[in-house]
Amino acid sequence: MAWNLGNTSVRNPWRIQGGLRVFANEFSGNLDSSVQEHRFRDALLAADVIESGESDAESARWHGRKWRSCFCKLGFITAKKYRDVGGGRASNPAIAREVDLGLSGVAYEITPAGKNLFDADTAPAIADVFLRQLVRLEVSSPLEKDATEMRLKPFILVLQVLRELRNRNAKGLDQVEIAAFLQTATSHDDYLERVNNVLTFREQRNSQPGTRRKRISEIQVVAQQRALSVARMPKAASLLDYADTTSRYSRITGLVALRQNRLTLVEEKYPIVEAILANEPVFLSDTNSIAYLSRFYGGLLLSTESAATSLHSISDLEVRLRHRGITPVVDVADLREQSPEELTAARHRIENQYILLREDDFAKKHFEDNSEIENVLLLLRALNGDRSAAIVIEDKPAFLEWSVWRAMLIFDHLGVHPSRLLKKSPWDAVFDLP
Repeated sequence: MAWNLGNTSVRNPWRIQGGLRVFANEFSGNLDSSVQEHRFRDALLAADVIESGESDAESARWHGRKWRSCFCKLGFITAKKYRDVGGGRASNPAIAREVDLGLSGVAYEITPAGKNLFDADTAPAIADVFLRQLVRLEVSSPLEKDATEMRLKPFILVLQVLRELRNRNAKGLDQVEIAAFLQTATSHDDYLERVNNVLTFREQRNSQPGTRRKRISEIQVVAQQRALSVARMPKAASLLDYADTTSRYSRITGLVALRQNRLTLVEEKYPIVEAILANEPVFLSDTNSIAYLSRFYGGLLLSTESAATSLHSISDLEVRLRHRGITPVVDVADLREQSPEELTAARHRIENQYILLREDDFAKKHFEDNSEIENVLLLLRALNGDRSAAIVIEDKPAFLEWSVWRAMLIFDHLGVHPSRLLKKSPWDAVFDLP
């Protein structure tokens, strides 16, 4: 089987917080029946978390189950059952008894990590919650139904490969490359070889004349890498679906972004990537299942969120804001005696202020520079099937939303801040913020 970072049924991770808040208000510890699954789907509809739902009962229950599964896989709620891994079988009563997480020992109960997401009130705060979970996520783990030979931390693999490409002055990963060379990995041992294979594939693809021949080479490489894998692999189309969610869920951490259809590291976050990879991958689930689940459910700060690291980030952003003539929402001079948790919260506030400033700059550029109008029209033509636009678009819904958002920015008298023009966070939609 192939690993999957995130959930292909809930493709947009920015929607998860809204769904979890619906869950926490009424269904925590009480979502273990078909009746409750149906009620949960109805509650998601009423809260506008999902926009439509099939009318038949089984489809409604399926929607409830898929959202519950999404929360379980990300550690935001406890699972019902746990598979035997190297460290023995875990259970909810055992976790509640042996680890002080404030859990009662029942299935489908919101965890401290879930409460962190529930409480997150800025895009940086949401990003940090997902970062903690994805850094700790292991495959194989007690949360998976089927046993595998994998020993992998999917998000760590993404960071390793992107860092190596960056160090070689190479572009980031497109969806085909993720599907062929990352989703087929079963360990971290050969990640440098996988980087070499990515670069070799690019040379071969670029040597093909015409778009059609290039597309054929992309289909072939996914099928070839699938066949070469020692693990059971799904169909090539499924690998591409997994690659899509790998990209989406990686981006919500704030460490990576989409640049010209390629997943790449955010340069200003590169020191955090280096700090994470200095100590990863570290595995727990194959030796102590309960220890793994306690860390995964606990949602505690990462070592990269230490007091010193937060103070350094706050100080850097404070300088940037003051240089623009803007008063920071926090003053580093007032934070010296605060705890790491308090400093992390302060960092979220000033990071959010800086993000909003960059979005203002991005908006102003659109109504001041006519070339941005041309770029938006070019994207819209490509989305409408105009091949003369010479733009390859893998994720049409995301690019359509992004294009419409940019079209709105062209108007020079917006009644709301640019960040409020979309229901989801524009941080995910803006692929090329400076």
